[in-house]
Amino acid sequence: MKKFILMFLVFAFLGVSASAQQQMQLQLDRTDPARTRVGALEFRGAVVVPPGPDKVGGLSGLWVAPGGRELVALSDSGRVYKGTLTWANNRLAGVRFDRGQKLVDENGQPVTGRARFDAEALVHRKDGSWLVAFERDHRIEQYKDFSIAPVPFVLPPGLSPLPRNQGLEALTELPDGRLFAIAEAAGSDGMHSAWLWQSGNWLKLNYQPAAGLRPSDMASLPNGDVLVLERWFNVFYGFRIRIARLDGRDLREGSSVAAQTLAELESPMITENFEAISTETLQDGTVRIYLSSDNNFNAAQQTILAVFDLSPDSPPSR
Repeated sequence: MKKFILMFLVFAFLGVSASAQQQMQLQLDRTDPARTRVGALEFRGAVVVPPGPDKVGGLSGLWVAPGGRELVALSDSGRVYKGTLTWANNRLAGVRFDRGQKLVDENGQPVTGRARFDAEALVHRKDGSWLVAFERDHRIEQYKDFSIAPVPFVLPPGLSPLPRNQGLEALTELPDGRLFAIAEAAGSDGMHSAWLWQSGNWLKLNYQPAAGLRPSDMASLPNGDVLVLERWFNVFYGFRIRIARLDGRDLREGSSVAAQTLAELESPMITENFEAISTETLQDGTVRIYLSSDNNFNAAQQTILAVFDLSPDSPPSR
């Protein structure tokens, strides 16, 4: 998927110039400044993050701390960044990242080589540790701290034979401590292999995205439901993004699960190669949804952080 995107987004007709990357604030719909809603979601602002001297980019995993002020972002270049968010009138006003640090391998040395540092998913577990899913060299590493050598996590069965660039793309921890994982690779029936970590074992199930889309990340909700981020790319039309809600009660061994659409983003609305999602639940029950994009370190793309709210009175996932 990424190789295909990179082959085409180098062309200027996709409409992102170097000067455009310096525009920090984005509106939901570039043709309608007054529009603030898409599907079931209320737009709470978006900012462009210029690469800068620290070369922030390639963001493929995201975690936002409760309170919406601090975040951790994972790059598929094998770096992890801490960031600080600023708000104005309940809208995202800006984000500042630190210089980041290189992930270390199981020997405590900086991860080197594309096959080893291609990190695609980030999970902050309830015990304070972090899980990082890598593709190409398919694996999951558990970090107590990003500066300490990780411990390998048990791999889901059937993951190793998947195509190098279509491994674990989405990983989340459910409220009860179980893990849910989805691979980017799809079978001939359009289904994606998925797994549920439960009682010390990976249980097999399948995930069905919307037609033509592929899962790129997910985040769990307090009631056990899961928000799935899906994307589609076409050289002529750009990106289409779906944010969908999966009923947590459907997650069981042998099941084939699908999610219900909350919102779709496509031109002229804000869209990019959104590859990471994180959530927090506000005091009134509103679910705040954070999306970040992977710019592939390509001058024709942007690193965007966008925020949406899902009202607590929105219809349930079924």
